[in-house]
Amino acid sequence: RSSVDFQIGAATSLIFRMSTTIPWNSRLFRRICESWWQFSKSFLVAIGASIGFLICVSNTFSAMARVFWTDCADHWLAVWTFIRLNFSSTTSQVCGSFLIAFFHFWTLSAIFLFIEFKKQRQFSRFKVQDGTNTPLDCKKLQKALLVVSFNQLITIPMFFILFKMIDDKYSMASELPTFFRMIYEIVIFTILEEFGFYYSHRLFHYPPLYKRFHKLHHEWKAPIAVTSLYAHPVEHLINNVTPLMVGPIILQSHLMVFWVWLSLATFTSIISHSGYHLPFLSSPEKHDYHHLVFNENFGLLGFLDYFHGTDVNFRKSKQSELHRIFYSDTYDEVRIRKSTHSKKM
Repeated sequence: RSSVDFQIGAATSLIFRMSTTIPWNSRLFRRICESWWQFSKSFLVAIGASIGFLICVSNTFSAMARVFWTDCADHWLAVWTFIRLNFSSTTSQVCGSFLIAFFHFWTLSAIFLFIEFKKQRQFSRFKVQDGTNTPLDCKKLQKALLVVSFNQLITIPMFFILFKMIDDKYSMASELPTFFRMIYEIVIFTILEEFGFYYSHRLFHYPPLYKRFHKLHHEWKAPIAVTSLYAHPVEHLINNVTPLMVGPIILQSHLMVFWVWLSLATFTSIISHSGYHLPFLSSPEKHDYHHLVFNENFGLLGFLDYFHGTDVNFRKSKQSELHRIFYSDTYDEVRIRKSTHSKKM
């Protein structure tokens, strides 16, 4: 104890002697204090302004969303009432979901196929992997179209199973959910799908499963839009369809919310496989890089890849620097600059 008391006393004495040597009234000390105070004021003002701006923006967005949803509510309610009165719940749930997925998939895929066959030169500056699929292999494409069509057909029983697990009093309720309820559910769906897709995707990269199932999807090292559903049927049901349905089952979602979610999921999947980084659309760089190197970027959002370290090389790559939404026709300029820089390195 005496040793500890001695050390405490020595430390106290040292602090006291140091404090007496500090020039508290010096010009330098006052300047330091003034600078710190100015920094603190600027920091607090910036933080306060940012918070105030976010509150104003969120309130403005909320008000606009309420007005938009209120104006559209009567229209969508009339559509929903028509569906409920003229079709059975099973027909609406199963056939309606299939038709919505079918329409969105083939409409968007047809647009990108038109680009591949007719406008490839005009859109070449937006190509993620230069010089690939030029020209497009028609035999390979025919095989992909047959596999995709079959995968869409076997999705019908999955829709039937899905809506057997959601009570009709929720999925076929006469009242539509509010706008913010729909946003809330879609956010939850997205998070749950990320977990389901990431781990099932990594599972299918386990060598025996990869060789038996997942290798088919990776035949396209430079993917095109239609290959978003090009997979072995077993993989398609486990890796593509099941994660999509987990959220609606847990939250017992309304059918209209599921249709919105299904449309968004189809759209983002096609864009991720499109092979083109077009302005105003989400970036396909991340998933395109997965097709290029096979062993990185297993997820959709990226936070699980970051957590597990399965995007280390991607974050160091040129593709990572381009992985953002472009709001003007500047993608080609940025890509050329990065390519030039990488060649110099």
